Amino acid sequence: MEETIDLGGLRLHVLHEGNFSLDPGAAFGIVPIPVWSRVAKLNPNQRISMSAMVAVIEKNGYFVMIDSGVGIGYDEKFASLFEVEQVPGFHRKLMDVTGGKGIDMVIHTHLHFDHSGGAFSNDPAFSRSLVISQDDEVYNMENPDDLSRVSYRMPWGFSGLVRQIHGNSRLKGFIEIIRTGGHTSGHEAIIIKGSSGEIICPGDLFPTSFNLRPTFITAIDHYPLDTLRFKKAFIRRAIRNRSYMLFNHDSTYTVARVKGEENRPVMDQPA
Repeated sequence: MEETIDLGGLRLHVLHEGNFSLDPGAAFGIVPIPVWSRVAKLNPNQRISMSAMVAVIEKNGYFVMIDSGVGIGYDEKFASLFEVEQVPGFHRKLMDVTGGKGIDMVIHTHLHFDHSGGAFSNDPAFSRSLVISQDDEVYNMENPDDLSRVSYRMPWGFSGLVRQIHGNSRLKGFIEIIRTGGHTSGHEAIIIKGSSGEIICPGDLFPTSFNLRPTFITAIDHYPLDTLRFKKAFIRRAIRNRSYMLFNHDSTYTVARVKGEENRPVMDQPA
């Protein structure tokens, strides 16, 4: 599940940060039970177990993290509801990967608790991190609607910790940020480009490899037609460019290439 990939001039480390769970109705939306039950089983609490995977990109001693996992510090009620747990020893592993330096930049696909918890857990690995997020997503966290309120956890002094961007952006010469909307209004995807390949980090547009099918969309996407549009665009790109794709909630296949057709893609060469 954890792996390291050389993209030419940079290295990508995929780490298992934590775990949580979702109601299957939220996770699988309109997908029928006989279909999703082939790949996922209910746990004793009648929920689906999910992994929180993060990507750490290393280039010339500079470390960028894509999403920061579930983190720690949840109240008992919340932790019990979502069965949140950080993988023991994650901080030590992160510091080993970065040579004791910690993370220079964190880019969040969005700010739901399972994607942003690590950077706001007072972990010293993030003490000097520049945190990047869409301005719409910062607004969503500070002003959650009734449907998404439970998905956000407002950290103290949040806005002062974040560099807010608006729309698409390019950073450091090897990072492309694409504002997608879909899952949330401020959701973004991140593409990391090396000299020998690229990886698409699409966040919750493709939470697992099961979600490769364009219409397999979660029930908690606020704008599912936007999700569908960008999923098809990323599938076309991944097939055309032989891109890797990160499935950040998949407990078995976290990184893979994609082949096939836009409407019926399949995994090719899991990393």
